Amino acid sequence: MFRESLYLVRHGVPWAVVMGWSRARRIAACVVLAEGEGFRFDWEHRVYRRDEEAGS
Repeated sequence: MFRESLYLVRHGVPWAVVMGWSRARRIAACVVLAEGEGFRFDWEHRVYRRDEEAGS
């Protein structure tokens, strides 16, 4: 929880907003932000991969 919260704050989401979100919403926001940086979340293996590794 703490790492994902810091990741969101580093990307401009205010701490008070992050703390008001459920864990599922924080994870979803992290996935969306990571996709903007060229990553895809592999749900089967629960890891981030670069787009070229994701096979999409």
